[in-house]
Amino acid sequence: MLQDEPLTTEDVQAFVDSVESTRPATDAQLERIREASRHDAQLQKVMDVTLKGWPAGVEDVPYQIREFFDSRGHLSVSDALLTYDDRIVIPASMREEILERIHTGHQGITKCRERANLSVWWPGISKEIKSKTPSELIMGRQIRTTVPIMAKVLEPKLPNHATVKKADAKAKRGYKESFDRRNGTRELPPLQPGDWVRTKLENEKQWTTEAKVVSKDQSPRSYIIDTGGRRLRRNRRFLRKVPTPACHDTPEDDSLIPDISSESTPTDIQEENDVIPVCSDTSPTSNLNLVPEQRTSSGRLVRKPIRYREDL
Repeated sequence: MLQDEPLTTEDVQAFVDSVESTRPATDAQLERIREASRHDAQLQKVMDVTLKGWPAGVEDVPYQIREFFDSRGHLSVSDALLTYDDRIVIPASMREEILERIHTGHQGITKCRERANLSVWWPGISKEIKSKTPSELIMGRQIRTTVPIMAKVLEPKLPNHATVKKADAKAKRGYKESFDRRNGTRELPPLQPGDWVRTKLENEKQWTTEAKVVSKDQSPRSYIIDTGGRRLRRNRRFLRKVPTPACHDTPEDDSLIPDISSESTPTDIQEENDVIPVCSDTSPTSNLNLVPEQRTSSGRLVRKPIRYREDL
């Protein structure tokens, strides 16, 4: 049975040489990365901590290099370069250039990530690849490369905008229905011009202000209301429909209003006034028994039990 033996210096050096020989970069490119790494204070600090050993806890790591802490087990220093396994850690000054090269002639985000996984690394590289807009999405077609390709493949293939808009509206309706079903919400009945409602104005705690609906606003579920002196826009959830008060009925027909300017006798005027409806038809006796109404903050009428009523 073979026993595990500690690796010798020659074995480690042989592994390092094999990794360096397989790097997909020319000597000139590697020298550029070394030079940029020497002027990158963050990478120099990471290389120094990697050679000396990382602290046990992240709280003991300098704030400048904490983003490398989770990947400390993959980091090493080889030939004045910081590496992540067998990938080169790119200094900040060259990352934009490397991103441009990764996206050159690519076929999508997945292919770009696979391409980056072969050679380069830095904290957050996957997120930066995803956030960079691919050229194919802008052009609406595949990008011409040095690889031979049929001409018809390079033709734009744009989606039908009407179909996309219809599908988007359908998806949004589905989201709304799911939200309403989970939260138990329901659609309030629409209001019509002329309906009387109750609302709350500024600095009001109760629904005491009566208003009349003038028209429907262009915004969803919004209405223009008239409070008797101002016209306001309110959402449907802040309007509570109330029965039309008798004193807010529509004006009487002009034919029922006497013409004072005409030559008529006092008797004629009295006869015409008799047909004008009054706002209330309650008798004097019933007026004596009227009790002021009490309403809750939500507008519900408070009805006392019979045994507590003093008028019985």
